[in-house]
Amino acid sequence: VVTDKSGNVNYEDEIGDYSNNEAETIAILECLKHNPKKQIKIYTHSQIAKYWTMGGWNIKKEISLQNKKLTERHKRIIILSNQLLKDSKSIVIWIPQDQNLAVKYLNKKYNSTETIKK
Repeated sequence: VVTDKSGNVNYEDEIGDYSNNEAETIAILECLKHNPKKQIKIYTHSQIAKYWTMGGWNIKKEISLQNKKLTERHKRIIILSNQLLKDSKSIVIWIPQDQNLAVKYLNKKYNSTETIKK
């Protein structure tokens, strides 16, 4: 879900079955793809997705993430996101989940009072 500063939805798509951090990384990539060459701020409640996309992927980072192995597909998503961030001079900013407008939209859409689990 991509929203403006007021919480109005500009873009929404379902991506399928992914882990939370992988889905957050894909959401960052999709936001960049829908705003090519435009300098934007992307807000996420996933510190890991922010870390991965802003820093790119390398083996040292993979090892530092509690020895979790990334799939080749996920590595490609991270690398592409990192390149698009650099090309557009965009940034990813971490925010608490309760301040994430996309989460609020999804909770309302699905009549959920629970926060999205990490």
